[in-house]
Amino acid sequence: MEAFEDASEYEYTVEPPAAVAVVPAATATWRADTLTQTAGQPVVAWAEADGKGNGGGTPWTFVTNIAQSILSGKNSFATPPVVAADMVNGHKLVSFNGTNDCLALTGASQTPVGYGDGLTVAAVVRFTGYGQGVTNSNHRSSGHFLSSENGVGGDATWALGLNSAARLTSGVAVKDMVFSNRSRRRFLNDGNLHVVVLSIPKKGAANQPLVLPGAYVKATSTNTLTMANVEFVGGGLAADFTSSGTIQPVTVSGNVVLPAGDVPVKVTAPDGMTPGGTLLSWSGRIAVRDTTRFVFEGPLANKLKVKVDEVNKQLRLLSATGSIMIIR
Repeated sequence: MEAFEDASEYEYTVEPPAAVAVVPAATATWRADTLTQTAGQPVVAWAEADGKGNGGGTPWTFVTNIAQSILSGKNSFATPPVVAADMVNGHKLVSFNGTNDCLALTGASQTPVGYGDGLTVAAVVRFTGYGQGVTNSNHRSSGHFLSSENGVGGDATWALGLNSAARLTSGVAVKDMVFSNRSRRRFLNDGNLHVVVLSIPKKGAANQPLVLPGAYVKATSTNTLTMANVEFVGGGLAADFTSSGTIQPVTVSGNVVLPAGDVPVKVTAPDGMTPGGTLLSWSGRIAVRDTTRFVFEGPLANKLKVKVDEVNKQLRLLSATGSIMIIR
């Protein structure tokens, strides 16, 4: 997953391989210049600029009433944005109040991103205030300005947002995992226009998910999470045990990359239980350094260790005394 602001500067929480600031040919586009409303008038519907849609002559249209259905599940309500009082280089702007102005595109029928294999979303935005969410939290806690909701009142499956330091945030959620990043640059609420791009690679692409600080790959009694490849970059592993003492390992069909440093591990279990089992398995290869360490958190910190079983291709949780974190 890549996200960046402004084609001239690439700023990441964790810097991925060199990105190219190219927006692919658009499947659908929404331009303020197509709106007939004048300054100060509400925008209750915003149709795709070229009339593209599902067929039958009905374009894809963002509307307020669908946004109201979504926000009603969050004990909130939606109001329409308005056409901004000013223009930029002769082009109209749509102004959202940052509180409850909202438009939504229905997911009841095929949308431009429905059933998509890979996704790129680009927006020209101007921030005039701070967002919400502390700077070290994931994208779900920040103030979203463009996102996909997983059902009425659900969490965003992908989102672009602004946090309380006016940093750009972005992320994607896959079952129990949340991948997030944020811009190194703060104070994007400078009143200038910014081009923001979120790119999620296609299935099977060379890009691999990054488990970033604050994110955990979790094994539970019912988890059936499967990934193609995964690289740990400050993020870690987690496991929640029940009284049955069993968990389903996270399955990686490709490769696992561990850092030359600490991998945090969070394990919960009923009192008196010393849990064990396979946290993660893989089919390809694992890259592990001599300086890789699994650092446990919580009351079980001195009772557990992780074994990297390269023969059986598993990360296994074992009982231990002390704080040795890795056995090969």
